[in-house]
Amino acid sequence: MLRNKNAGAAPGGSDGLVPGRRPAYQANRPVRGRRREQQQAILDASHAARECERQRIACSLHDEVGQALALALLRLGQLETLACPPQARALIDEARTLVAEAAASVRAATIDLGLGLLAQGPLDDALRSLAHRAGDGSSGVPRLLLDLRGPQVPLEQAATAVLLRVVKELLANVRKHSGASQVWVRTACEHGHVTVSVEDDGCGFDPGSVAGKGSAGGGFGLPSSAAQLRALGARLEVGSAHGSGTHVRIVMPTGHWRAAGGDAGGPVHRDGIHTMRRD
Repeated sequence: MLRNKNAGAAPGGSDGLVPGRRPAYQANRPVRGRRREQQQAILDASHAARECERQRIACSLHDEVGQALALALLRLGQLETLACPPQARALIDEARTLVAEAAASVRAATIDLGLGLLAQGPLDDALRSLAHRAGDGSSGVPRLLLDLRGPQVPLEQAATAVLLRVVKELLANVRKHSGASQVWVRTACEHGHVTVSVEDDGCGFDPGSVAGKGSAGGGFGLPSSAAQLRALGARLEVGSAHGSGTHVRIVMPTGHWRAAGGDAGGPVHRDGIHTMRRD
């Protein structure tokens, strides 16, 4: 009796593939793509919800706490006009100082939380407004210089708000710790990425130790900033050396803010901060 040569062979040919049917790994590609899109949509919704909550808290602080502190300062001023013993006047002066400091803290927190309101337009416009706010009440040192060539189309509001907060933190560190005379804020849009850089001519620091004092980075808030950026698929790069100033760059992919692959430009520390060599 003749035996079938193909008996026991896999249907569809010697390779085991059925004609007209894609391999399982190819069939799963659309599923994985949809899953990534769903995960990104959830992440975007989370950022948007967090931003709405920040703005609600900012309005509450301004309308309730801020107004109450302003009224308290007014009443303390009225008390100062009344005849009272020196001991009571000293207590009134101390109370005025404490309330004024609390009011300043609330005002700063309100501005920080309300940065989302600036994030509704193009990134460059938002950074100009941030620079204007940073200059109010300052001595003008360091001098803030802008070179803004970012995207003219508004980014997602939550992403722009994170960028503004990180830049605000970097500028605060320059003022507090760098001893710089000038600080530059630059934006660009190239190779599918939006970049924002903050560079100063201050004393610099060792990027390998984020706990050390320095300039634009200075180690203060860098891990937190890197974590916020990483959630958007962006990265934070720090280049600095003692006596050579500091250059901090934010690199964010365009599109759906998915993490960009490839070389990050330097070694990565456990906190997600990339270091750049400075010659």
